[in-house]
Amino acid sequence: MTVKAISFDSLTARLAIATVACMIVFLSIFAFIWGFASAASSNAEFKEVGDLLADLSPADPQTHFTAASLHERALEAGDFETALREYEIAAALAPHNYLLWLRLAAARGRAGDTTGAEAALKQAKFLAPNYSRVQWALGNFLLREGRDDEAYIELRKAVAGDPSLAPLAAATALQMSDGDAAGVSAKFQDSPPINVALAIQLAGQKRFDEALDLWNRTDTVDERYRDSAKQFRGQLIENKRFVAAVSMKGTVESDAGSVFGSITNGGFEQPVKTEGADVFEWKVSRGTYPQIGVTNTQKFSGNFSLVVLMNGQDTREFRGPSQLIAVRPGAAYELVVPYRSDSKSAASFHWEVVSAVDGRRLALSPPLEITEQWLKAVTTFVVPPDAEGIEIRFVRGECSGAKCAATGSFWFDDLTLNARS
Repeated sequence: MTVKAISFDSLTARLAIATVACMIVFLSIFAFIWGFASAASSNAEFKEVGDLLADLSPADPQTHFTAASLHERALEAGDFETALREYEIAAALAPHNYLLWLRLAAARGRAGDTTGAEAALKQAKFLAPNYSRVQWALGNFLLREGRDDEAYIELRKAVAGDPSLAPLAAATALQMSDGDAAGVSAKFQDSPPINVALAIQLAGQKRFDEALDLWNRTDTVDERYRDSAKQFRGQLIENKRFVAAVSMKGTVESDAGSVFGSITNGGFEQPVKTEGADVFEWKVSRGTYPQIGVTNTQKFSGNFSLVVLMNGQDTREFRGPSQLIAVRPGAAYELVVPYRSDSKSAASFHWEVVSAVDGRRLALSPPLEITEQWLKAVTTFVVPPDAEGIEIRFVRGECSGAKCAATGSFWFDDLTLNARS
């Protein structure tokens, strides 16, 4: 077999080779410019740069999208019209990208073209029918157009697919319904994420009864609602709605054992904290005087009691254990404190009851005695009609200088709060 060499001597062959080489160079340059423009568009910060990149790569939807976004943010004369035009071009170049249709819909809506906005939204839904973001955008648009039946179909699907949309959906629906929370809940078919979001928003508007009703009829005992439960409970406590705070379902601090009208850990079988205590648990402020802790050396019942130990020389500000308790406004109660003491001091020591609303004193026990046997300090009081909470606390009577010094200890156990008829 004879192998013949290819001859490049003819003019035709040389022209063909040159043409192919030019095409390769042109395509390489074109591909470089396209790639450069597309990559650079993601970091562009100025609209002029966006326009340049769109001119360098006119068939790339990304460069037109970038130019549109930059003009939309510029807010100068003519910028929005340019942004809308660039969004149109980007969507036309990438007709299967639902995100571009969503941005185009938003731009058309801002321009007052509701027909065009709806068309773009429906195209996005056609491309991504099960995406919550698309369902939310279409539902929100329909709701603002007054087409509630169609809107809530989309909004329900959006929240079901992505519960993180619930706060925004609830806020929008509440606004569009003139604050009709019950109506909004019904239209969302009692959706738990929506009810939770509505409860938090109603609490923010100080509509606490409605908020608590929505919360308590929802299955909120779920880890998904842990942060929401803390937020809702915090709103109630901040606004002195202590009864609601201890009665709400799904309370994340349920391990604290807080109960309406009852002292938490009254027998001191659990530790008393100086940090991280729940709002309805025993609290002891930071400090060293007096020393306070749980002990098993003395007890009225059970395994432990609380000891308050004073060293005799320290006359600084006194810290005593205290606890916030949710109670019925206007009701009468009896505080019973079993105690024993070997304390010696010129100062007196008491259990005090104050309003959790304004700190006003409601009752002060008689001075506690030195006693080797367990005695009971009994104090009665009436809760003010505007208060849902009281604070009980161990306090030192008024004294100054050396008269505040004390030696010995107090032991407390099995404290109870009893409602009186």
